[in-house]
Amino acid sequence: METDGISVSFLFARPPKAKCKEVKWSSINLDLEKDRVWAVDPGITDVFVASDGHQGNHEIRRTSTKEYHHMCGFNLENQRILKWKKKHRLIIDIEQNMPSAKTSDLAAFDDYIKYTFIHHSTITNFLDVRFNKSKFKRYLKKQQAVSEICRRLGNGKFIVSICYFTKGFLYL
Repeated sequence: METDGISVSFLFARPPKAKCKEVKWSSINLDLEKDRVWAVDPGITDVFVASDGHQGNHEIRRTSTKEYHHMCGFNLENQRILKWKKKHRLIIDIEQNMPSAKTSDLAAFDDYIKYTFIHHSTITNFLDVRFNKSKFKRYLKKQQAVSEICRRLGNGKFIVSICYFTKGFLYL
């Protein structure tokens, strides 16, 4: 942040992306008679679609976004949170009457800020320890879901490469 006493300037910088190590096919020691090569691609409605077309035996494995959300427990936790909110009807009223923060109109954004400050204590009192526990449970379930997806892709066998998600994409 820089200022000259009248105006304010913010400078945002992104850390550089990590370079992927380039691997040559010759260094993998791949035996096409025994090993299977899968092409993995994120789908539109699927977390990933994997295809194996080796030696005429074409097989497709996929995990839908709906299935992934169920595996992570997002649906159950969202129902639980909605149940908590219904017990405290005031929170639902506050959320429904809250002005939008997504605006370019300065007066509308000012209304949003004022409304948020007025109801800040009510909102923070409602968001107590149970939400932290819920968030941690969702984190654990997400890790388990990624592990399960990798296990399915490898038929329960160890996958040589690392399997992880970044912004909805599955990397092997």
